[in-house]
Amino acid sequence: MSDVRIPGVGAGKYDNLIQSLMKKERIPRDNAAAKVKVYEVQNNALKDVERYARDLRDAVKGLYSFNNPFAEKEAHSSNERAFTVDATRDAAEQNHTLRVKDIAQGDAFLSDPLPADFRVPSGTYTFCIGEKKICVSWKGGHYRDFIRAVNKQGKDSLTLSEIKTSGASRALLFRSELTGKSNRLSFEDAALDLALRLRVVQEARSDVFTQDVLSVGPGKHARLDFPHPLRAQAGLTLEFVASLEGASIANEESRAHTPAQGGAPTSSHGNTASAAHNQDGAAAVRPTEPANGAPVQEETSSVFFEGVTVKNEASQGDLPTTDGLEKYPAVDDKGDNPRAPGESQGTATHEGSGSSTDNADDTRSTGALAGSGKLALESLQGHALPLPPLVLTQNAPQMVSIPLREYGDVRALILDNAQARGALTLRAIRVRAEDAPGGYVPVNPASQAQDAAFDFDGVHVTRGTNSITDLIPGVTLSLHERTEKTETLSVTPDVNAMKNAIIEFVAKYNRLMAEINIVTSNKSAIIDELAYLTPEEKKKETEQLGSLHGDSTLLMLKDRLRRNTSNAYRAGDDGASRTLAHIGISTKAHASSGINTAQLRGYLEIDEEKLHSSLNAQKDQVRALFGHDSDGDLLVDNGVAFTLTELLNPYLGRSGIFAIRSNGVDERIKSTEKRVETYDKQLEKKERELRHKYHTMDGALRSLQKQSDAIQNFNQSVRNRN
Repeated sequence: MSDVRIPGVGAGKYDNLIQSLMKKERIPRDNAAAKVKVYEVQNNALKDVERYARDLRDAVKGLYSFNNPFAEKEAHSSNERAFTVDATRDAAEQNHTLRVKDIAQGDAFLSDPLPADFRVPSGTYTFCIGEKKICVSWKGGHYRDFIRAVNKQGKDSLTLSEIKTSGASRALLFRSELTGKSNRLSFEDAALDLALRLRVVQEARSDVFTQDVLSVGPGKHARLDFPHPLRAQAGLTLEFVASLEGASIANEESRAHTPAQGGAPTSSHGNTASAAHNQDGAAAVRPTEPANGAPVQEETSSVFFEGVTVKNEASQGDLPTTDGLEKYPAVDDKGDNPRAPGESQGTATHEGSGSSTDNADDTRSTGALAGSGKLALESLQGHALPLPPLVLTQNAPQMVSIPLREYGDVRALILDNAQARGALTLRAIRVRAEDAPGGYVPVNPASQAQDAAFDFDGVHVTRGTNSITDLIPGVTLSLHERTEKTETLSVTPDVNAMKNAIIEFVAKYNRLMAEINIVTSNKSAIIDELAYLTPEEKKKETEQLGSLHGDSTLLMLKDRLRRNTSNAYRAGDDGASRTLAHIGISTKAHASSGINTAQLRGYLEIDEEKLHSSLNAQKDQVRALFGHDSDGDLLVDNGVAFTLTELLNPYLGRSGIFAIRSNGVDERIKSTEKRVETYDKQLEKKERELRHKYHTMDGALRSLQKQSDAIQNFNQSVRNRN
């Protein structure tokens, strides 16, 4: 509309007359503008239907495509605290047994306490983790700056941190982030000097403890104390040669020899005796049962720093008897009897000819001595930890090597001679350390590099990492801690993934049906039934309600959707036909009395219990119901999901039915908008013309009025003269 204002034509009767005339002229223009809004609502409705149809097609296509959920697997662990399992869709359904004995870990070495103002001298600090070297060029400075420099260079391989060991004490912790025996931490160049200075490492000694001989008579038991607690993290190995002596020795109640390094005599008078050792190798006999009956107190640990020695308070506890060892029976060759904890780690080799079984047979024919002995380690808490039992024959020494790592921290060796005739003798007893990298061993190891060790289906397996991907195809096994017993792991079909995919299909189907119902009907109750709509969505759907009322394309699509989901399909090798109702999906999945209008609108319902049981019992048949190959060409060509995909494909895409319909509406919108623009120009011109005409008429009237006034004035003046 024009905003032209002509002098002389104001808000009077002419202006109102013009507005009345223009209102009639605007009727065609307003009708065209209203059509534009209708077309826009229709176009939005078509696009929404197309969007929901595309969502449905994607959902059903996923039910029979290469990545269909029926091939998904899930892994289960009977002890998720100890190990977890992840399975890909390529994994086979399977069950296995697993017993975790050791967790892979990296080296972590703690230094002695250092002062708060400790400065690290300049130099090249080289840290080796396996074959990897980390070099830090350091100009000298405070240890905290050194920590930052090492961590920056070490990245994901080496971490150096400050540990507050007490309120005023601090130490450095060198930690390797790489696990496995092959990734041991060692120091070179200035790093080695620093490690020795801070007592992070010290020169290695192959033998931690040695004892020449320990002998105990028949029916007796003895105990050998170690000079200091043997730590599990130190990676130590106990070695000795066990033998059964003759009758002349058996008549003696005990037999002792002077040890090579700090050994002490031991006795076996029914009670035990122990050899106590100090750091200088001196030996002293300490009875385990004092005459006054007082309990034995374990020697307490202490800390020495700058000339001050601080000892822990002594703890009290009676030493255990060997009676508890009787509850650990020997294990036969077939493994039918229970095995003592950690027994699988002990290895035994015989120096004599023939096996133990052969020698035992010989004793029955020759009358030679034969018998068994029971060994145990004593923990720091006083518990007896049984070792693999000894089965010996006379003149057949047995070499025994037992890694101590899995027994925890121990303080003594206990020997029980169950043989009634001969003396049980252990010779060349020694505790040795593992090979130390660079000839140095840690002084205070928080942890030491080791491989993960576990029994998988009875087979002993080791790996340098706790994340194992090469044991079971398609399965990742993650170890977290040791297990006390044999656990199980299994790989099964992921029923939840299948069920969720089917539920998603039903949800997408119902949303498309709801949108078709809304745009093709004028009933507001359809919107009210959709409780899952947000207020904004309800407002939008209300605007589109009935916008495509009676649209034949949408009504035909709705009818075909309902028929395809209710048809029967041949599913499975048995040739039986099945419908969605067989697995709990139908327009009336739940029985109810009366009429439910929602069920009459074509929405699907799910009986989840029936669906879940169908997936568990007939997974392959359910999979075939949604899509299967009916002619053997390895291409899916039948099933609910396949037919729905084929139904929706012509409607979707750039050249689909919805796109063509939407393009047609767009063209009508554009043409109608052009008509509106033309109407606006014509109306503006019309209003201008009307205003011009009324201006001319008003000017003529004013001129006539002036002439009339002049004549009247002339006549009046003539009358006045007369």
